[in-house]
Amino acid sequence: MTYSKHQFGVELQQQIEKGVDITRIARWAHHNVCLRHALEMDPELKDIVMQIIAMEEGPEFEFSEEELRKTVEDLMQS
Repeated sequence: MTYSKHQFGVELQQQIEKGVDITRIARWAHHNVCLRHALEMDPELKDIVMQIIAMEEGPEFEFSEEELRKTVEDLMQS
């Protein structure tokens, strides 16, 4: 079964609704998405997930709340 962009978008939206905590969202993407679904993602989705994970590496990698919401919107339209 393929882990879809839409599915990731829905789950990311749920994480944003809990509050925009960059570290929590990055760790969620790593532990609950990447490690569980790595073999089920297409390369484009894998790149997006890795960008979310990288937010924890420093402010230069962080998405603003607006950018996160735009990412969700784009994912759910895919």
